[in-house]
Amino acid sequence: MVDNLFSKIQWLMFFRAVVVTLLLGATAVFQIKESQVLLHGSPLYLYFLIGFTYALTLIYAFLLRHIKHLRAFAYGQILGDVFFVTLLIYFTGGIESIFSWVYLFCIFSASTILFAKGG
Repeated sequence: MVDNLFSKIQWLMFFRAVVVTLLLGATAVFQIKESQVLLHGSPLYLYFLIGFTYALTLIYAFLLRHIKHLRAFAYGQILGDVFFVTLLIYFTGGIESIFSWVYLFCIFSASTILFAKGG
């Protein structure tokens, strides 16, 4: 079971990196086209948030082999993802943000890794 949880956490980190990379690419494309549809204000906050998430994912990857309590580590990562999505929505217009659907990724990952309790 520990190996299964270890593998799921690795997939979570990979999936997070993919989603953040797609977000970075989309932000760059919209900024090049000078579209204000996604961003209310400067995109620098969004770039900082994306960079911070990359750095945190790298730290998670280095720590993963040394963590003894994988379930607590998984909860911490998922809570971090929820915090990231909340900041993403805040920086992209709050209640008017088009990114509110990204919470579904957090719910999906929590349900997959931590089953009903996590979801």
